[in-house]
Amino acid sequence: SRHNMSFEEINVRSLLIVLSLVGGLYWYFSPNTATDPSTDISFSYITEVVGNEGEANASPLLIALHGNGDTASHFFDTMLHDYPGSARVVVISGPVAMGTGDAWPTNDEGLRHYGSALAGAIHKITQKYDHPKEPVLTGFSGGGYMAYYLAAKHGYQFSAIVPVSGGLPQAIEADTTDSELKVVSLHGTKDRVVSYGQGKAATDHLKKAGYSIEHYAFDGDHLGAFRDEVHSNYHQVLHNLSNSRTVKF
Repeated sequence: SRHNMSFEEINVRSLLIVLSLVGGLYWYFSPNTATDPSTDISFSYITEVVGNEGEANASPLLIALHGNGDTASHFFDTMLHDYPGSARVVVISGPVAMGTGDAWPTNDEGLRHYGSALAGAIHKITQKYDHPKEPVLTGFSGGGYMAYYLAAKHGYQFSAIVPVSGGLPQAIEADTTDSELKVVSLHGTKDRVVSYGQGKAATDHLKKAGYSIEHYAFDGDHLGAFRDEVHSNYHQVLHNLSNSRTVKF
């Protein structure tokens, strides 16, 4: 016999449909997260494919750390959206709230605390996307500090690291490395946020530990890498390192 749904049954079905839609929208728009299993610290991140989307899994994996007070999406839009090649770009949000954005620690205690956790989270991200080689890491300002830290302590996880306008506390001991990790740093000589001297000291610190590192000084301020020729040079450095080519300035 024909079954006529009651008012209550219709309401339940409608509610289930609405909940399903809400759950789907939340899943679609919520940020990705990666958790370090040893510390249980989680990091949110966004992922974007630039260039040929059909080659996403075969393209280089580029991991980026934004500057302090910024957001992952804004950093991608202003720094990496015009990357000259195909790549999967992952921008990780800093773990500390700062203004309308997030931040990375710049002191030795904070770098140690969050740095080891970030290394574990990046390992999870690398496993998830399963690209053919180790990722290239880049970080700006506060993210540059963390990029230097990861070079000093977890460099084996990356094929190359590009800190921009960052520094490294001298209390952080760089592990002697015999890996093929390449480090290329960029820093403006007129930087009044993180002085040029701080950036040069960080590169010298890694050199003493045996790292293969090149330092690019440009005539500009803290935000110089976002502009004009320096911006193009920064992209070219990332592109060459991602494709195992020689870096030239």
